[in-house]
Amino acid sequence: MECFQLFEAAARYVWEQPEHPKSHISTRIIPAVHGESGNYHMYDEYEKTTIFVSPLMNLYWFFDANTVIRRSLIIETLKTTYNFREAFLKIATLERDFVARPRRSIPY
Repeated sequence: MECFQLFEAAARYVWEQPEHPKSHISTRIIPAVHGESGNYHMYDEYEKTTIFVSPLMNLYWFFDANTVIRRSLIIETLKTTYNFREAFLKIATLERDFVARPRRSIPY
């Protein structure tokens, strides 16, 4: 996705500046998008610590908002709201009437 390419380019540009610290979050997100997982280190200076790169991290940070909106079950209801309180009350009403799928653990 173009948004990720821009994010990665910006992060790497900043990290190349002298004395600029690297983000401990971004150094896990970028490898996850590239398919890395587990105890993976983008930079040698962090190899002394054990980290965990989740293969799901890219899903949390990069998605197509228009696709999410099209698939949303509540967007039509929220279109008629004008502030947080109205949205909250509409969602509370929906939750009461909504039959959700049973919760399951994510295989991890």
